[in-house]
Amino acid sequence: GTDLHELEGWLGENGAAVDSLTVAVFNTPAPYWWDILPEYPIDIDAAKRGEVVFEANCADCHGHYAKSWLDGLYVESQAKTWGVSYSSTTQVVNVGTDPQRAAGMADFADALNDLTISQAAGTVVVVQEGYVPPPLDGIWARFPYLHNGSVPSLCALLSPALDRPVTFIVGPPDDAATDFDATCVGIPETPPADWLDDPDNVVDTSIPGLGNQGHEVVVDGAARTDLIEFLKTL
Repeated sequence: GTDLHELEGWLGENGAAVDSLTVAVFNTPAPYWWDILPEYPIDIDAAKRGEVVFEANCADCHGHYAKSWLDGLYVESQAKTWGVSYSSTTQVVNVGTDPQRAAGMADFADALNDLTISQAAGTVVVVQEGYVPPPLDGIWARFPYLHNGSVPSLCALLSPALDRPVTFIVGPPDDAATDFDATCVGIPETPPADWLDDPDNVVDTSIPGLGNQGHEVVVDGAARTDLIEFLKTL
């Protein structure tokens, strides 16, 4: 709803503020699990095994996370990420997830590129066949998952698409004991009662654009448990 003429004028007058905000956003590190959820300790041995699973199934798209696994009394000295190696050029991968966002962009990309404000900023929208796989820093705090928030937890994400919940309830994660599933990492299967009061809290993956298909990196049993423990350390 922003008036584009006003926005263009504001950007021209506040370039330094925009630059400062951009730097702050990109230089703010993701929180670590143990700083936010110390009541749910990470199984370090399982996380080490999970690193092997991650490298075999996930790292090519989502990056490599250097761990020293130092011995120490505190989990952060053992599991902290010391470096991230992620593709230096933006990659686009089609893993079969809901295509509506990409398809929708094709309908108005030309109009966006024709805007004076886009041309002044040097912004060019190019429609892609797929989405950018993001680095996974703080992935444990970024539920629900996929680009459209259609998968409630890492357990569901690592399951066959047909086994994922068709509908689920979202709400504010104010209390880690009731509003968060620390085992599956994400939205609890049984939501708090107050989440049920708002019909807008229902995520229905049968709605176009909210499909939960694709990204079928299926990891079962102990390997999935280990992988999730590793993902908690990112």
